[in-house]
Amino acid sequence: MLKKPQECEGCVLSAAPPSGWGFVPADGSGSNGVLLLFEAAGESEQKTGRPLTGAAGFLFQQLLGRARLKRDDFRIHNVLSCRPPDNKLRGMPYEQEAISRCSVHLNRTLAERRWGCIVAGGDVALHTLLPEVDASLTACRGYVFESSESDGRIAPRTPILPTFHPSYLQRGQMALSAVVIYDLLRAVEIAKEGYQEVDLSHFLLDPPPQEMAEWVRQFEIAAACGDVWLSADIETPEKGHDEEELLCGAGTVAGYPILRCGYSWAAGQNVLSAPWGGSFDHLHRRLLAHRGAKIFWNAPFDIGELARAGATVNGPIHDGMVMWHLLNSDLRKGLGFVATFYCKGLPRWKHLAATEPAQYNAVDAYAADVIVTSGM
Repeated sequence: MLKKPQECEGCVLSAAPPSGWGFVPADGSGSNGVLLLFEAAGESEQKTGRPLTGAAGFLFQQLLGRARLKRDDFRIHNVLSCRPPDNKLRGMPYEQEAISRCSVHLNRTLAERRWGCIVAGGDVALHTLLPEVDASLTACRGYVFESSESDGRIAPRTPILPTFHPSYLQRGQMALSAVVIYDLLRAVEIAKEGYQEVDLSHFLLDPPPQEMAEWVRQFEIAAACGDVWLSADIETPEKGHDEEELLCGAGTVAGYPILRCGYSWAAGQNVLSAPWGGSFDHLHRRLLAHRGAKIFWNAPFDIGELARAGATVNGPIHDGMVMWHLLNSDLRKGLGFVATFYCKGLPRWKHLAATEPAQYNAVDAYAADVIVTSGM
């Protein structure tokens, strides 16, 4: 057991037993450029003076083994360099004071070098590194954030990748083991090759009707020359953020007004979102009635609502959600979750439904297109 350094004196947790002992500094060489940040020391960590040991550490070592990664190649640190009472930190009255006092140790590790990628394991690590992010770990997992220019703790634009803490997997979520392995491999890849965000500037958002008509014409020309699949996605007031929670199938819901529809073809090279109805109505119907193959995410819901709106959907239907579920029946089916595995560099977008509806809708169509045409 390691003695706590002088900086720990006066901390709200300094008197917690064993008083003055149980310090857990950063561990590992960090030779691969990846810093793993977790929550706090547990009983085993307190005794050994090493982060992520004990039961969670054993599971973590198994995950690394399956990924053919070595623990010592990473640098590992906790937000809290000691053990909180009863291993409880999140939501406790001393949480913020303890994290603030312990930041001297974390900041020293953050400043050791320009990290190629920092993995935030769990909610506490995520919100310590990115306090401006108003979302849960589950909503952010797998998406790459970049540290801000004003954050003096970390080099600007350092990639930060949130993932699940191993202890979360132990609490009945072992199906997510492969997800954490993927995130660790992705972090190593980013540290080695760098991170580049996908350029979405070519999206055509709320164009004039004549511009959409030209987009439709170009699609029809391409479809006449080869096998082109059209990804389509509708937005309704009740569609929300997570497609897997929708009731599926015609007749299972009362019917909602369609607000807009987005499209993508050629693996996301051509993307459009336009309001439903009015001057755009005949163009939407023309696209959906085309005899070429269509891609949907949760096709029963979208096609059911389109049918209620009097729109005909022709051509073979490829439902990305069903395809994913057949491959990974024990994982979440929402598009925002699945996109993290197929759309590298795609920024998080599922929080934009209310503020940027056209962008939100366009990315939905784009992500489904990329996922399905990638050969899922």
